[in-house]
This record gives sequence, C-alpha cells and structure tokens, in this order.
Amino acid sequence: MGHFQAVIFDKDGTLLDTEKYYQEGWEVAAKHLGVPLTETMKRAIYGRSGHDQVESLHKVCPQIDAQLFVDIFMNYAEKQMESTIDLKPGVHSLLEKLHAQGIPCACASGGPLALIKKNLKEVGLYPYFSVFVSGMEVPRSKPYPDVFEEATRQLNVAPDHCIVVEDSPNGVFAAKAAGCFTIMVPEMTFSKEMAKEKYDVCLRNMYAVQEYIQEVWK
Repeated sequence: MGHFQAVIFDKDGTLLDTEKYYQEGWEVAAKHLGVPLTETMKRAIYGRSGHDQVESLHKVCPQIDAQLFVDIFMNYAEKQMESTIDLKPGVHSLLEKLHAQGIPCACASGGPLALIKKNLKEVGLYPYFSVFVSGMEVPRSKPYPDVFEEATRQLNVAPDHCIVVEDSPNGVFAAKAAGCFTIMVPEMTFSKEMAKEKYDVCLRNMYAVQEYIQEVWK
C-alpha cells in the first residue's frame, strides 16, 4: 500500500454538495438581520464549527447578533438537507475504489455527530466509513487539528500516514496542523487563496482525487 494507510474526508462541500445550502442560509440570515452579506463575513464563518463561527463572526461584525445569524443559516441548511442531498461528482466512485482496496476511511466534519451520520446514511455512504468524528465533540474545532488528530487516533494510523481531503481553508489548516498529507478540492472561489498553499496538493474535483490517490498508493 505504500506510505499511506487511511483516508479522512470532510463532509460538507467535500463528500456532499451541501455548501450551497449554507451559502443560501447566509443570505437568509443577513436579510433577516437587515445587514449586507460581505466577503469578510463569509470568510469569517466558512469552514468553521458552530461556536467558532459565532466568535469569528462577532469579531468582524460586532454590531449584529452573531449567534442568531448562525442559528438562522444552520436551521435553513438543515431543512434543505431534509429534502435533497447530492453527492459531489466522483465521490461514490472514489469511495467504492477505496473500499475495494481495503483502505479504511473516516469522516471528520465540523457539524454534530448525529447529523454527520444521518446525512451519510441518507445518501448511502455510511458503510464506507469506519470512523466518524465531530468538531463539536473535540476540545477545539477547525482550524485547530483536534478533529483530525482524533480521527487518526480512532483509525489507529499515524497522522503522516493519513490523507485528508478537504474543501475549506480552515479544514486544510487543521489537517496540516495534525500532520496529515492534505488534498484540497476548493468549493468557494476564495478558498484556494485563503489556504495560502498550505495544502500539499490542490485538485479540481473528486475524479482527480481518485486518480491522484491511485498513483501515490502504488
């Protein structure tokens, strides 16, 4: 199997095409609070977990109720996901290939653990994962490394033998801080720039990720 022994995936924007619901929710929350949705606000909340989103948003926009903003867009996104969740193109093929090769996979996401499992069950991806870790159940969420450190611990694989696939800058920062080899598949236009090339590789989609992993696993 070469140097690598396991693969860890983020959920929203990496496995599932759900980031669009959060982005729509940002607009809904901003409208409700009567404020313009700025790029600074987007960058403050993108790729973070709930509590960190509130703190980060409050720092850049102290005049609004940050907790209410986050509650509104999270509720909106979760309601949208109750009716439709699409996979990111190439995800099923990649996971099927990894499963066939006996490569263990983990899902490490910022959201609640119950929601992570629920979403993956709804789209038929749950059986491909042996480990599920929530950023809300570790001391610090992304961009801190805790969620990926916990994933590698449960996988029983050293961090530098794990590949992490992420779409957000904070996810990239967290994965690199944990000592994992990091593949970025940017979801937002500003994601790659925000990551400041902290990733090891930046690829266009999950089909490219499959090709890359097949090469490095030889």
